[in-house]
Amino acid sequence: MPRKLGETLSDFAIRTAYEYGHAWNPDNPGANHASLADLQQMGAGHPVVISMLRSFSLMQATEYTVATLKYHNRQPQFDGLIGPAMEDTLQVARCAVPDYVPPPGVAFAFDDPMVQAVCQRMQANEAEPLLGTGSWPSCHGVGAFHASLVRIDDSRLPSFLKPVFLRVLRQVQMSYAALGLLWRFTDQSKKDLLNGEVLTGTVNSEMSFVTSSSGWIGLAIVGQNESCSSTIWCRFLATYKGGSTTDSIATQWTTLIKHELGHNSGLGHSSGGVMNPSIVNGLPTEWTSSDPSTRILQRSFGGSPVPIPGGGGGDPPTPPTTIEQQLRDVQIRNAVQDATINWCISEIRKLKGA
Repeated sequence: MPRKLGETLSDFAIRTAYEYGHAWNPDNPGANHASLADLQQMGAGHPVVISMLRSFSLMQATEYTVATLKYHNRQPQFDGLIGPAMEDTLQVARCAVPDYVPPPGVAFAFDDPMVQAVCQRMQANEAEPLLGTGSWPSCHGVGAFHASLVRIDDSRLPSFLKPVFLRVLRQVQMSYAALGLLWRFTDQSKKDLLNGEVLTGTVNSEMSFVTSSSGWIGLAIVGQNESCSSTIWCRFLATYKGGSTTDSIATQWTTLIKHELGHNSGLGHSSGGVMNPSIVNGLPTEWTSSDPSTRILQRSFGGSPVPIPGGGGGDPPTPPTTIEQQLRDVQIRNAVQDATINWCISEIRKLKGA
């Protein structure tokens, strides 16, 4: 989210945390009915504002931790105070779907009309009880499981993404199909981009690319118990590259599209994993058992693999790994990361004579 011309750091921090929903964190009821102007009038030292900023930093714990290590050579305290680590975290490119939902009846207004539409949908969802069932049940005649059509407007598809786009879509499709939800991706004529079949069912989500935004890299309607005839949407910022090599671009965009389709499937944000508000680098293409959103998807869509009609299409996907392999990979990455951080801290302390 860009900082406005002449905006103080305090006002920028409060506006950012507000527009990402942290005034509506259930742990901070004092801010629920406060307007942005009210919160900025309270100032950064007010307990309600401190609680809101603490909530924001906890949702982006990975980014805040990295920034705290960079500036303070220590782990974060998540104290809600504005300093260089908070300033860095405020400017991380991320998904614009709010992390928390405004309670029913609370008025709000955002400058970005697409973000406003998403938040209004989330507020309406909050007023209705969840039924505990996934969207698009037995749709499109593919079987007694959940299936949804995504129509893609590729008129603004970035040139760097074109060479790997079908590979990305296949990886996204395989990851969700393993948990019980089949996404089928079509062009504007409703031809399946991955197997060439012409489809006749209702389009359930419209995917498109934009060349500018109010600071976000992805945005999507948060679905809830969608029917076979419902239509929602997801958007992506075409200037977000995500990597410097073909493979890294494919990996980051697989995660980004999985993330926004996760919102279409009813998922909110999580601290870490695919649904982390900002894209975590280098995640596996599959949903892993260590990801906090995997169990939610398994409950919603059955958790059992479903067939993908027509088989191939696009670049060959990366072979799926077993759950055991995925867990070992995550554990190894975490161990390397922890060891590296601990070594760096130790070296810094030696230099300081601690």
